[in-house]
This record gives sequence, C-alpha cells and structure tokens, in this order.
Amino acid sequence: MRGRVRPLAALVALVLGSLLLAPGLSGATGPAAGPVAAAPTGGPGTEPSGDAAGSSGSFGIRLAEVPAAAADDPRARVYLIDHLAPGASITRRVEVSNSTTTEQTIALAPGGARVVDGRFTPDDAPDGQASEQLVSWMRLEPSAVTVPAGGRADAQLTIDVPTDAPPGEQYAAAWASITSASTADGGVATTNRVGVRVYLSVGPGGAPASDFTVDTLTAERGTDGRPAVTAAVHNTGGRALDLQGTVSLSDGPAGLSAGPFAITRATTLAPGETGTVTVPLDQGLPDGPWQAEVEVASGSLTRTAAATITFPQIGAAAPVAAEPVADSSGFLERNWGWLVAAAAVIVVLLVMVIVLLLRRRPAERADAPTREPVS
Repeated sequence: MRGRVRPLAALVALVLGSLLLAPGLSGATGPAAGPVAAAPTGGPGTEPSGDAAGSSGSFGIRLAEVPAAAADDPRARVYLIDHLAPGASITRRVEVSNSTTTEQTIALAPGGARVVDGRFTPDDAPDGQASEQLVSWMRLEPSAVTVPAGGRADAQLTIDVPTDAPPGEQYAAAWASITSASTADGGVATTNRVGVRVYLSVGPGGAPASDFTVDTLTAERGTDGRPAVTAAVHNTGGRALDLQGTVSLSDGPAGLSAGPFAITRATTLAPGETGTVTVPLDQGLPDGPWQAEVEVASGSLTRTAAATITFPQIGAAAPVAAEPVADSSGFLERNWGWLVAAAAVIVVLLVMVIVLLLRRRPAERADAPTREPVS
C-alpha cells in the first residue's frame, strides 16, 4: 500500500509547490530591478510640456521602458516608479524628442522635487532635503543630446542607491532643457525644460503597499453659480498617489441623474497626507438632494465612495461622511493568485477522491464472493 501512496503524495507536493511559487503568493522579495518592457508610444511623457526656445514646435522626454511587472499601471508608463533596497541600482532608457523645425542640443540632468500642497513640485534649492539625496544617486547619460528636426535620441537614467540610504520614499525629476542664447540687444537668455517624475521608495523587502480612503464629500457652489464636489482623500499607504477620477450624481430632483464628471486637476499626496480633489459640475444642476458617487484612482488602484449631498445657494456645505462602495480596485486583479490557489486545491482534492475510488473498486471486486455454477 505504501508504494501506491507515493505517486499521489508526489502529485500533491508538486501542486502545492507550484502554488507557493504562483505570482502574488511568493514569499521571495527583492529590489524591483527585474525585466523591463518597452513603454507605449503616443502617451504623455513630459511633465510639464515645454517649447524649444526660439523655434516652432516642442521638445520632450519620456520613459522608453518600464518594469514588466508594472506594465499595466498607467502611472508607471509615464513616471519612473520603483522600489530599491539599499545598495541596489536600476537603469532605464529614456527617449528625447524634437518636433521643432531645426536641430536642437538638449541638456539632460536630474533635479530634485517635493510633494507640496497636493502638487509634485520641482525643488532645485540645495537645502539638504531628501530630494537632494536622490539627485546625488542619479545619472543621466549622456549629459546632452543633439537631436535633428523631427528626430529622437536615447539616453540612460541610472539610479545607484548607497548601502547606507535611509528608508522611505523620495522624489526627483529627469530634466531635458534648452537654453536660448543671449541676444546682441541685451535680451536675457531663457531656459525651457520638461521632465519625467521619479518616485523612488528605498527599503528592504518588497515595495510598500499603496492605499487610500475617501473620507468626506462636500457640495459647493461658486459665485458664478457653478456647483462642484470636493472629496477629502487620506493616503494610508506607503507610496505617493496621483489622484484622478470622476463624480456621478443620481436620485436627484424628479429622479434626475448627471455625470460622470471628471476631476480636472490631479492631486499628488505623499504617504500619510490628506488632501482634496475637486470636480466641477454643470452649472444648471439643481441643488438636490443628490446621491453622489465619487471614483478616485491612482494608477490601477481605485476607491469608490458615496454620500447624499445638497448644493448650497453659494459657498460650501458641511462635509458629509462618505461611505465606501464595494471595493472597486478589481476583485479578480487583486485576488487572482488566491483564486488560482483555491482552484488548484480543489483540483488536488478531486484527484485524491478519484484515485481513492479507483483503488476501492478493484478491492471490492477481489473481495466479492464467487458463485459456484449451478448444475
């Protein structure tokens, strides 16, 4: 009997071993410096946009590749978002473009940044803050590229994290800039620049989780009579968020519905911060009451909350506590690893039942009494 059990035990061990290595269930952690994939073309790659000095057209810089594991994250296609352990390094290819009508020499350099008042803000002052630390770990090579009219050129952005780097998230930008020459009549040289945001988390193990809550909704009406909804959002995770989303109204006067209306300006929140996102609505909307549902997203992470609101004649009404709607981050996307594990366990159990049934049948036939032929 023992020899018969071994194949079944081997099968169970094989399936369970595969489960432990299934994506989303693995306990192994390490720097996010794995395979990279080409970034999609045609999307926004510059922040902010800029025009080449003294020439029609513009120039830009964008990520040309992203980590394969983050290929489905809209933020990771535009910004460099990564997590590294102390002593680790990454290299990403960036693409510099020139849509002007003349050849341009474009300078490349890292620069500091901070998250201030809900905005990702350049921070070029050498004040010893964390952004300056990250800049000192960054290299853009070459330091300048000459790009023909309508052409493109590649460069490499490398980040080397020192072994004694402090834990936490830091911010910077990879800048591309063009400086115009001073004119003979005393005109002052000007510099235009565009850049790619850098969000770098440092620490052992895997990247901190991102999360947030939508706490309150506030109905407002401006002096021009236009209503708006403001949502208070709390960043409860370990990574910065770039918040966008929509507001929809339902169950209004006479059963009216309206929307969805899009958030017009993204809000950036550092870990632990609370900020607001405001959605302007159609000016002709009646006061209400309305059932307002706000969907706020940062990359692939989405939260939805709802509340009953009434717009005031002017100004802002009191904030109303928002109730979470069924978690909209995508049940299958967040739990597919566990669902696969559960399905595999069920398959294992079914195999065990079938094997046991097949073993019992020969035994039952062997034990069955034989009938003597009747003469």
